[in-house]
Amino acid sequence: MRRKSTLLSIPGVTALLFLVMHLVAIIVYSAKATNAVDRIVPGNEYLNMWINVVGFVVVLQALFVVSREYSATRVLHSPIVWIAYSLFVVICTIMVFAAYMSIKEYGTAVWALTWLGGGLICLIYSMRARRGYFVDSIMDIPHHRLIAEKSAADDLCCMLLDTVFFAVSLLFIFIFVFFLAFQGIWLASDRHNYTAPGSLVDVSVNGTGSYAFHVHCVGPTDSDKPTYVISNDEGNPLTTLVALQSSLSNRNRRVCLYDRPGYGWSEPGYVVQTPAYVVHSLKQALDSVKEKSPYIMLGYGAGGEYAQLFTHIYPTFVSGVGLIDSYPNKDFLYAYAMNETSSDIYDDVTASNSHYYQSRRVISPLGWQRPIENDFPGFQPSDRLTEHISLHSTNNHWQARYFEYDGCGCRGYQALQSFRDQNTTTYLRIKDWPLTWPALPKPLPADPPSPDLPLLVVAANQTIDHLCNASAEDSEGYQCRVTQAQQNVLRRQRDLYVETLSQNVRSVVCPDGCDHNLVYTSADWLSNEIVKWFQ
Repeated sequence: MRRKSTLLSIPGVTALLFLVMHLVAIIVYSAKATNAVDRIVPGNEYLNMWINVVGFVVVLQALFVVSREYSATRVLHSPIVWIAYSLFVVICTIMVFAAYMSIKEYGTAVWALTWLGGGLICLIYSMRARRGYFVDSIMDIPHHRLIAEKSAADDLCCMLLDTVFFAVSLLFIFIFVFFLAFQGIWLASDRHNYTAPGSLVDVSVNGTGSYAFHVHCVGPTDSDKPTYVISNDEGNPLTTLVALQSSLSNRNRRVCLYDRPGYGWSEPGYVVQTPAYVVHSLKQALDSVKEKSPYIMLGYGAGGEYAQLFTHIYPTFVSGVGLIDSYPNKDFLYAYAMNETSSDIYDDVTASNSHYYQSRRVISPLGWQRPIENDFPGFQPSDRLTEHISLHSTNNHWQARYFEYDGCGCRGYQALQSFRDQNTTTYLRIKDWPLTWPALPKPLPADPPSPDLPLLVVAANQTIDHLCNASAEDSEGYQCRVTQAQQNVLRRQRDLYVETLSQNVRSVVCPDGCDHNLVYTSADWLSNEIVKWFQ
């Protein structure tokens, strides 16, 4: 006669309660992560979702092990494997808990600690099953005796549980717990090895709360020269600009870098993340660290739109603007280069990019990107390369990219539209250009009248004029023709910037071989051009 199962014992009921708790947490964190309602985001909420997914499976396994425990005989297959697995879960739980406690992500650490309950239940009951096999063997009791009394359906169910569930669930846990544990250890190690070089200041947005914003300034504080404030390209922590910052400071200039929300050492900040909010946060941070104006706003890549937007919002604080290989709304420009500007095609491109960033945001807490994010040829200073790589591997990095892209990668361009002037718009329409933007604001009235705001436009040689074999009939030739079409559009965009943004302008092209990474591969050349123009 089959004895009563222990599933309704205290360990079994406790495991059931934990199972429900993890399921609710998975739903809540998934919903929060996809919720675009205005709020301060504490971190990558998919991290806690994954922690609870693992917790759910661990507790499910604990229930399985408990349900296989009988008072007269044991039917848990491979208990020695379950014992080894349980020890693995317990050890990884302690590792994840300690790692996230050390980086002060206490909520994640507490959720990870819940794995311990399921792991210990698995360990205790698998050890009891193992001990039961020895007892049955001594007493000459066949431990499969009662299985023969079941129906064919029961036999099939037992077989599936004992083989399929056993193999799949253990494989899932080994993979996901391993990656979560090592990502936590990596993050703790990075936090220990690399500290924020600048100041973490609290900034508030839209009256909803505050978050830590990282700004790093170096150079003489007693100079009568303007302070350079450099806005980074999309997807980059401020370490991208350290070589340029160092080169400018060596020329006796004060230089400030900052991490936009979620990048580098800045907290994720506010969602929905508009460029205007970022600009207001930057101004608050500069005021908090008492950096005096006027500022020369330099923008690298997509940072050029932030530099222009800051200039329009705070015109009295800006004495010059520099655009470094910067082009607005590049997804649209690339589509325009291929005559693919229909709304359907453009929407497909932006939807694909959004999906790309979102998918990486979801799985980034598993640490998958750490072995991949290491392709930075020519990065300078070389002794900070590992730090630069580590900042691309945080749980928040891809979330920041997803928030900043915000469905189209055009929010900076759109934010500038409210400042458009009629003369520039008319001129661009005459030129039959699909994009519009405002000219830089005029300097404050002065006697004698001051010229237009100084503007420096820098282009990388390989961005606008890279040679390749376009005549080839193979895939390489096709790709070359695509590249040249895109370069022609970017070159024309550069020329129109020069013609419309300011009459007080200088345009330079980085020498042959210079690509978009010129901020660290050609930092000395670039800083020389900047200082030469802005004095």
